[in-house]
Amino acid sequence: MKGRDSEEASKTHAVMKEARKAADTAYKQMCETMNAHMVLGDTATYEIFAGVLNEIIGRYKRKHHHHRLNQNSQNLQDSQNVSPLKMEIA
Repeated sequence: MKGRDSEEASKTHAVMKEARKAADTAYKQMCETMNAHMVLGDTATYEIFAGVLNEIIGRYKRKHHHHRLNQNSQNLQDSQNVSPLKMEIA
C-alpha cells in the first residue's frame, strides 16, 4: 500500500509542477503585455487592474512569509532567497 501512495504522491507533485510552470508563463506574458500597453500610454486602462493585482500579490507575500516564519530557521533562510512572482508596472 505504501508503494501505491508514494507513486500517487509523485504523480501529483509532477502534475502540480507542470501546472505551476504553465501558470508562471501565462502570468509573465500578461505582465509583459500590460507593461507594453502602459509604456505606450494606455495607463488608464490598466492602472486599476495593476493596482489590484499588486495588492493581491502583496497579501500573498505576507501570508507566505508568515507561513515560513512558523517553520525552522533553515526553511526561513531558504524562503528569503526565493520570492514569489511579482508584477512590475512601468
